[in-house]
Amino acid sequence: MIQFDTVMYFVVDIGSAAEWYSKVFESKVEWENEQYAFIRVGKHRIGFHPEDEKSRSGTGGPIVYWQVDSLSIAMKQLEELGATVQRGTLKTDLGEWTCVLVDPFKNVLGLMSYRT
Repeated sequence: MIQFDTVMYFVVDIGSAAEWYSKVFESKVEWENEQYAFIRVGKHRIGFHPEDEKSRSGTGGPIVYWQVDSLSIAMKQLEELGATVQRGTLKTDLGEWTCVLVDPFKNVLGLMSYRT
């Protein structure tokens, strides 16, 4: 394996989820087809696919932690866009500050920073 390529979110409304994340990451929504939209974040993609009985949205899976400059500023920006805090600010033994939020589409995203 070389590196990860895409973080995939399974959602009810692909267009709304893609637009929400495009605001978060200041990126343009691209469509491969009507079943898959994505945005680019650096060398990576965040993809959106319809949820089904095999792959549902929710908080039970892995969490991708996005590095941010300031945890408190990023949390505030995401909450203003409709995210809710699932797990509040914690300082790890490595000295990183982390938190977990749930987006309006019921998927989780983590934040980490060396500054609160």
